[in-house]
Amino acid sequence: MYIGINSCSCSKETIFQPVRVPISTNFHIFALILYLMTSLGSGLSISNCDHYSNNMNSWSSSSSSSPITKEMNAGLVQMHVIESNDDPFIQYRFRMQLNCPPRTAFDACLEFNWKMGGGLMFVPKPIVRCSGDVVTGEGFERLILPVGLRERIDTSSRPVDDRSAGYMNYKVVNPSILTFYPVNYHRGEIAFLPSSLSESKREASVTEIVWIVKVIPMTCWKSFVTFLTKFVIETYMKNLSRYLESRRKT
Repeated sequence: MYIGINSCSCSKETIFQPVRVPISTNFHIFALILYLMTSLGSGLSISNCDHYSNNMNSWSSSSSSSPITKEMNAGLVQMHVIESNDDPFIQYRFRMQLNCPPRTAFDACLEFNWKMGGGLMFVPKPIVRCSGDVVTGEGFERLILPVGLRERIDTSSRPVDDRSAGYMNYKVVNPSILTFYPVNYHRGEIAFLPSSLSESKREASVTEIVWIVKVIPMTCWKSFVTFLTKFVIETYMKNLSRYLESRRKT
């Protein structure tokens, strides 16, 4: 790609010679310009996002306190988007039923989604920056390549038995255009809830997994963030269901 010129005065006529700049350099320059434009245009700075993080417990606890009572097909993901003109946040809520107890679902999510990468196409296995707690995964941090996105599990609780609930609270440490996730703020929770269906029908243990993502998209990036979040989380959840099913057959 040619983006500049050099002049040479070795003759009467000026000779222009193109300067070859690596494509990767051009991309980072373009991404930096977009980042500056969206940062200046967003009505909420990154530093101000910490003010809203105190509300995390209120929305996460309410989401995990009401398990699904409506029958679902295992492996089918339901999505619901919550947003308001008075709230800078957009909340994406995904639900799915797994044919296993909550503790099994929790352990599989930690191993398959977090440590193995969740089966996203063209995305290699993530690099573990911090292993965290071996049992609960609290403090676990990974680096997703090639974009360099960092995710960390801040708090988690593993179900104590097959009839109790568990959760993982996590965040994206470095969201930006440069890491292909253009948001000013990101928090997420994965809840593993014992389903009331398994008790009423006296069937094997069933888990309702509720995956909630709460973000503040950068200006003009809302549609892209919605598309990317929907694609990634639904892929994670469906692949987790297939992973658990394959383990049951072996």
